[in-house]
Amino acid sequence: MSLADPEHRLVAQRLAASAYDARVMRPALHLSLLASLLLPACFGNETTVFPPGLEPAAEVNEASFPAGDASEPHPERLEVVLTYAENARGRPPSVHARGYVHAPITDVWAALRNPDVSADRRSFDEYTVVEDVEPGYDFSYRIDAVIHDIITLEYTTTFRHGVIEGSLEAPIVIAESWQKTEGSTIISELRGSVVARVVTPEVTSLEMIQFSRTAMSNHRDNELYLRDVYAAVVALSHGLPLPPPE
Repeated sequence: MSLADPEHRLVAQRLAASAYDARVMRPALHLSLLASLLLPACFGNETTVFPPGLEPAAEVNEASFPAGDASEPHPERLEVVLTYAENARGRPPSVHARGYVHAPITDVWAALRNPDVSADRRSFDEYTVVEDVEPGYDFSYRIDAVIHDIITLEYTTTFRHGVIEGSLEAPIVIAESWQKTEGSTIISELRGSVVARVVTPEVTSLEMIQFSRTAMSNHRDNELYLRDVYAAVVALSHGLPLPPPE
């Protein structure tokens, strides 16, 4: 059964509604039984091909950079736009963001390729990292994640990084691209990207995108993830500890 099937979506929606109802009114046994009956018939595991390249997750980033003024032309802030992924099946919710970090691009890129920054720490209960999984890119890794909720959800996201302009020692533009490549079909598609550019020697711009097609697709999860990544990059670029998700 495909995630795009109306019957499949209806099962997922009913399960989510039942989860809420069970937490408020019903014993946990009811919820476990419901999940055991419904989920195996609807969801499985799959491997998806990650097309080669470091292209952004959308042709145009619809967000604007934060407006500056005479005293601060590049404010350290993130601007977000909620939109839809026009080139993805079903036009799932997508979030575009642009912002500045007051740090050199070398520091910003070092933070971006920290797997603890890439991990969705707001959602993951457990995760492991495997480095150097994509030959041909400057840096790569995969994150194998586990989420314990109504059921146990496991999936893998693969991340790539590379210099687009400049060199490893002196990058001018770098790109990061990620995609869900294996695991539960509850998440049928997850893609994202970051492009970082030198603005000045001490200021770097970020252009961020993520969209996901899931049983309960929404803008909020994608927005929270991008905001968490941005906050972590800002903190690490300034020599501060990795902040917890807000």
